Amino acid sequence: MASLGRLTEDKSQKPDKATVSFNNKDQPIGDPSVQLASVLGVLVRRNIPLICKDWRVVPIEAKANVWKIIKMRFIVDDFYKDYYYGKNGLLS
Repeated sequence: MASLGRLTEDKSQKPDKATVSFNNKDQPIGDPSVQLASVLGVLVRRNIPLICKDWRVVPIEAKANVWKIIKMRFIVDDFYKDYYYGKNGLLS
């Protein structure tokens, strides 16, 4: 079985998406939510320059690209985008 984000040995197959669940307080729960938070942290570190002292000046395109990658790996409603951006200091 391939890990998230990697293709299986058959290069034509895409990896399975993990579904992120939320409780009645809109808090992420379960293993996929932990994986998403970890992946998001890595994506932010790799795609957003460290010289940005104020996240409000990070280009919207960079934020959108990070979310696009997340949506390729996880099933998560766009409603929660601001929740995850806020956890990584990406709110504009």
